[in-house]
Amino acid sequence: MTEGKCAIWGTDAKAKDIHDPSGVWCDSARAGGKYKLSAYALHMLSECGNELRAKYTTWLVDQRRSGIITPEIWSEDLTERVAKSKLLSTSKRLERFFLYCLDFKKRLGDKAFYSYALRSLGALEITSEDMTLMAYCEFLDEAELNAFSRFLHSSGYLDDNELTYKAFERIDELSNNNANSNQAFVAMWFDRKMDDVYVNGIQPAIEGENFKPVRIDKEHHTKNIIDFMIGEIKRSKFIVADFTSMILKDGHDRDRQVDIGGVYFEAGYALGLNIPVIWTCHKNHSGSIHFDLKQFNTIFYTDPDDLKLQLSTRIRAMFVT
Repeated sequence: MTEGKCAIWGTDAKAKDIHDPSGVWCDSARAGGKYKLSAYALHMLSECGNELRAKYTTWLVDQRRSGIITPEIWSEDLTERVAKSKLLSTSKRLERFFLYCLDFKKRLGDKAFYSYALRSLGALEITSEDMTLMAYCEFLDEAELNAFSRFLHSSGYLDDNELTYKAFERIDELSNNNANSNQAFVAMWFDRKMDDVYVNGIQPAIEGENFKPVRIDKEHHTKNIIDFMIGEIKRSKFIVADFTSMILKDGHDRDRQVDIGGVYFEAGYALGLNIPVIWTCHKNHSGSIHFDLKQFNTIFYTDPDDLKLQLSTRIRAMFVT
């Protein structure tokens, strides 16, 4: 990697010393880390303002948080979906600020914004740490960073630029989301046709990384099934949601798409609790995934062995190393 410019923001970054006509490879604090960007994505950026840059950045940060070290915006289809997504709400940006503090292991009394501390010593340029924070919170420019700092001070989350006890109450809520849990909830189509996928793919991948898989149809309980399911999701470190959906014949020999709405519900519920979701689907059934979910970095597998390998790698990247 050599010194260069971030293809998204134009800030200082590292880039691979190659000439690839298909796109660029960068490591940029302003984009939150490493990424690959297609020539088509670069073309769209040349015609748009900071809103699209911020959307790209948010997608990249989310992919890294899901265990993808170097996410790629490589297809025209993905680029267009990112462009059509909505900017984050203010409340979501606040939540992501606390996620940033959690991911970077902030402690009570730590400085939240590095640039402000340095400016008193005559440093005028924004620091790389603050650029990473801007990436996490989808800030369009430094003015939004400044305004957000004032909001955090007025709300009691910062005192003289230091994180307060009130801030750590929020951070602890996120860190205590089953931080010590060894359970992984599995949401999938419960049919014999999927037994091989679970037994030889999902289950050994989870157990191989020292987690316990939980499938609701294999647990003995006397509770309402919905209450029991919600309780198990809450107790889980993460969930694996498989969206493989088969075409079956009904009683009149007509094609019928299997309804796996429960998987969507379980994945959405986990996301609402900030519990990580690992998305999987057989590559032959990728077209059945709802278009709203295609922005997530799904593991597309060819067979159970392939799923086991990819899922093990993803779990290890997210939770083990």
